[in-house]
Amino acid sequence: MKIDIPKTWPGDAAGAIAIQNRLRARVITTDQFETITTVAGIDAGFEQEGPITGAAVVVLNMHELRKQDQA
Repeated sequence: MKIDIPKTWPGDAAGAIAIQNRLRARVITTDQFETITTVAGIDAGFEQEGPITGAAVVVLNMHELRKQDQA
């Protein structure tokens, strides 16, 4: 699926809500997967008003919750 990202983002709540309302029709709410064997968790954080940004991802075997990969 290709999502058209606006060249500029809204500076107010009304503009952000308008974008969310346009995207809402693209949300898939039905199960379209076959057998799921792996899951991933992602986290990102940043230092407020600072230069530090960090992100992490871990991939697990779904049934055993055994780590398969991380970054």
